[in-house]
Amino acid sequence: MSLMEKMMAWRMGRMGPKERLEMMEQMMPLMMEGMAPEEVMVLMNLMMPKMMGSLEPMAMMDTMHEMIPLMMANCLDRMNQEERQRMMGFCNSMLAEMEAKFLDQEAPE
Repeated sequence: MSLMEKMMAWRMGRMGPKERLEMMEQMMPLMMEGMAPEEVMVLMNLMMPKMMGSLEPMAMMDTMHEMIPLMMANCLDRMNQEERQRMMGFCNSMLAEMEAKFLDQEAPE
């Protein structure tokens, strides 16, 4: 474990939930400043399983019910009509793929 990790673990261990949230709200934008979109995607791919992995299925579903509409609205707000149509087409095809993968399977024996 690096010195930075030790310091962060020590500091985070002394914070309550509200203090952690406030610190993350301040620090995350600073840490992501100047990152290229590809770098953000790499970070998200690494962090999402770790962040969501600790949640029980119902808590994960509740979290997704809140996060997905907010993320979509933020994304769509920044797009023109053509980009929105492409994004919605992508979302529809992705949902169809997810349904086929996770709902159209035979139940395990």
